[in-house]
Amino acid sequence: MCLKPSIVVTSILLLSSSAIALFLAACDLMPARSLSTTPTVTAIPNPVATLTASSKSPPSTAEQYYSRGKAFYLLGDYDHALRDFDHAIKLKPDYEKAYHGRGLSYGSKGDFDNAMSDFNQAIKLNPDYFQAYRDRGFTFHIKGEFDLALKDYNKAIDLNPKYPEAYFQRGLTYSKKKEYDNAIADYAEALRQQPDYWQVYHNRSYAYNQKGEYILAIADSTRCIELNPMDGGAYGNRAFGYYNVGNADQAIADATEGIRLQPEYGYNYYVRGLAYMAKDDHDHARDDFQQAIALTQDADLREKAIKQLLAPEQN
Repeated sequence: MCLKPSIVVTSILLLSSSAIALFLAACDLMPARSLSTTPTVTAIPNPVATLTASSKSPPSTAEQYYSRGKAFYLLGDYDHALRDFDHAIKLKPDYEKAYHGRGLSYGSKGDFDNAMSDFNQAIKLNPDYFQAYRDRGFTFHIKGEFDLALKDYNKAIDLNPKYPEAYFQRGLTYSKKKEYDNAIADYAEALRQQPDYWQVYHNRSYAYNQKGEYILAIADSTRCIELNPMDGGAYGNRAFGYYNVGNADQAIADATEGIRLQPEYGYNYYVRGLAYMAKDDHDHARDDFQQAIALTQDADLREKAIKQLLAPEQN
């Protein structure tokens, strides 16, 4: 079946269109690959155990409040995390890690202005705090200030070149700016440093799809699925690649599996609708486009699905 040349479609980034989901996906309190002179957040093997211990002996120092705060953060209890980071800062006003932790907690609640303020303070207290540059960079990304985001990522990478998370996030920003070659270069470096970084394979497949390099996109999506079989979005990216190389049946199979894994993910319905259109199955295509419109929070995707519904072939 020949593809309809008038159809212009995109594949999907791993990260949700929800700003809070974006922040949660990219920023954390886990230790990064750090320089010995840069403050890091020590990992908590069992945050529940930390909270249990603190219930027997309540915190009294800034460090203890910080430790309990990051335990709350890792468990997703951002309100209690904020209270503990507040206590830590009150007891130790120059505690840059507490500002960083509070900034992450604010960001995870969608309060990006306060998150930005705390990251600024953490950097003011320690200009070499590369994690704070990364997380401020991603906050700029969420706010749509991509050039400022790139500036912070550049600084984070200058301070610590062995930082795959920063390369990954800089790649996301380049991708948002449609600078796909730069994005792919950053993704490649992130994978060189961390070969099992499945999120990078997912997003590099997106960049390859945007460049029309569908075979490479299919390969990266396949590797992502091998590393994380539960990533429904990767099936959608691979389905998009298969659709564009003329394999509508495989596109439908992949999109259907993506829908099984993530039934709320509108993009997979959209791609499956395109594949059904390529097979002249307009009834199933119409159903999928309508479902994509109902589910997606992405304005561009919604507009594309609406255009497909209004296309002459659907009437």
